[in-house]
Amino acid sequence: MAKHRRALWVSTSTSTRGGIATFVRTVRETPLWHQWHIRHVATHRNGSVATRVVAFGMGLLNFLFELVFHRPDVVHIHTSSNGSFFRKSLLLWIAAVFRVPIVMHVHGSEFETF
Repeated sequence: MAKHRRALWVSTSTSTRGGIATFVRTVRETPLWHQWHIRHVATHRNGSVATRVVAFGMGLLNFLFELVFHRPDVVHIHTSSNGSFFRKSLLLWIAAVFRVPIVMHVHGSEFETF
């Protein structure tokens, strides 16, 4: 019997605007989402600074929970420039400590400038 592959995707909330959220919503509607048993952790949402800080804190806790209790075969981190890159870099290092392979998916037309 084949092992079920598990992926953990990390991105902004799918309820936000923008390219990353749109991409995640689109992939969620494909067979890939179910074939890989993808679990999603949101580490950002639109709103005030306080809302965004709380979203990242909760996302960080959910990320750790997923690594410990639902150990994925791969962590797929969606990032952009500026704050997104710094927040997601922390998660990248945590996944590395857990020795889980990482895909760092860089979105953003201004990343080269950043």
